[in-house]
Amino acid sequence: MASDDWAAMAAEVYGSFSPGSPIKLQGDLAGREDQAGRLRGIVLSSGEHALIYGERGAGKTSIANTFHLSLHSDTRRIHSIHVNCGDNDFSAIWRKVFRRVKVESDAERRSLDQFYPETITPDDVEIELSNFRINDIPIIILDEFDQISDPRTKILMTETIKSFSDHTIHAKIILVGIAGNAGELIAQHASISRALKQVQMPRLSLAELEAIVTTRYKRCGLRSDDEALFQMAFLSRGLPYYAHLIGRHSALAAIQKKKVFVDVEDVFLGLQEAIKEVDQTITEAYLAAIVSQRNEETLYEPVLTACAPAESDDLGQFQQAAVSAPLSEIAPRKPAYTPTTFAFHMNEFCEDKRGRILSRVGEARNYRYSFTDAMMQPYVIIRALQSGRLKRATFQKFIARRQRSLAV
Repeated sequence: MASDDWAAMAAEVYGSFSPGSPIKLQGDLAGREDQAGRLRGIVLSSGEHALIYGERGAGKTSIANTFHLSLHSDTRRIHSIHVNCGDNDFSAIWRKVFRRVKVESDAERRSLDQFYPETITPDDVEIELSNFRINDIPIIILDEFDQISDPRTKILMTETIKSFSDHTIHAKIILVGIAGNAGELIAQHASISRALKQVQMPRLSLAELEAIVTTRYKRCGLRSDDEALFQMAFLSRGLPYYAHLIGRHSALAAIQKKKVFVDVEDVFLGLQEAIKEVDQTITEAYLAAIVSQRNEETLYEPVLTACAPAESDDLGQFQQAAVSAPLSEIAPRKPAYTPTTFAFHMNEFCEDKRGRILSRVGEARNYRYSFTDAMMQPYVIIRALQSGRLKRATFQKFIARRQRSLAV
């Protein structure tokens, strides 16, 4: 191909992968049909609303953007209004919503918020959203609900949802936020569970992550082998954000070499650029967690690195014993590491002074750990590979073990 053709292919790759923004087309969403189907059922059911929750980078906003697109019909029109809550109070959040609703007044179209110069109350919200015609279904998506710090706002929101359900208002409220469980996001109401249905966004499977990459490669005229796809999926650790990020830069690495076939070498070359695009807050949190004051504390970085590829369950949780094998590979010594060797470091990672980079559940001697921010886990692996802390040969060992366990 001519130089212009390679440049056009690179542009297509940039357009196809979207690590920096949520997906807006339903066909681009991979592995979320169960959750999307459940959300569509909630919209079509009387008196039901939804809470979408899960880890950062799991694709919550993407599914909120797309699940309702197939609900349009000749007799039903969907009006989606998507706003970010931020750390605002109840009135400020609904003012954002009202600003996006246009109404006819005195022969001109005005935004609804102009009729409410003062505080917007739950009763105002109910009255206005009940004015939509029966065939028009407004879906109000309130994203970043986890950022609300005012308990009163959460109480008012849950009371509004309950009132909508009790009075059969056909408008729908969809709350979206980062959380390990629904209770972290909402102020519990005695009967809110009847009205607010919980939709968890779990991590994607390896096959679903591979599908994100392969469908976009096909669109761009690219191909990849099974090993490269597996490594891209494994590095993503269940998060579509990283599948988009690594898939994009692996493809660009191949195009840079004027190839249309993406192999393992391209994946590792792509990581050098991929890590530069990760949110700066992730880098800052990582550095704060591994800082050492004395020579004997230098285990912080290798212990944290070993946590990232440790064998984990579907929730991303791992036992301390699972860290021993990767740690022994990353920082070899004799005798080999046992859990008691680095128990102090694991405990420190769960404390404020190291940013609580890890969370733990369970009881002593049976703790299960996980990265507090799911986005941190792939970052730690990629950074360690780039710095040489995690040797590529060592990483390949864990890849091979995982492949064998999946084959069995």
